[in-house]
Amino acid sequence: MTPQRRALTIQVERGTDAVVVRLGGAATIDQADRLNRELRQVAGEPFKRVVMDLSELEFICSMGLGALIVAHVVAQRRKAQVVLAGAQNAIREILETTRLNMIFPMHKDVTSALN
Repeated sequence: MTPQRRALTIQVERGTDAVVVRLGGAATIDQADRLNRELRQVAGEPFKRVVMDLSELEFICSMGLGALIVAHVVAQRRKAQVVLAGAQNAIREILETTRLNMIFPMHKDVTSALN
């Protein structure tokens, strides 16, 4: 029996030069469009850095990974940067297996990602 996953949560905290997007629960295929829309919008805003706080993210599907890549492309066009923070072991392994750790700077927590 598969354990029940928590629904995806997305919280956005806007600062002066950076925005922190806190992702929690499971980014499943049925939430991928919502995640894509939210991340695309935030990545298009006038911040120099977009920090994705993954510390509460339990699962991310391939389409969710695609949403991270889209946010990266949108931010890069504006000369901004998307960085990842706080990825737990399971998420970190997915990022390493897919080599997305080569695209996204990864930090142990949000504080280090903002510096």
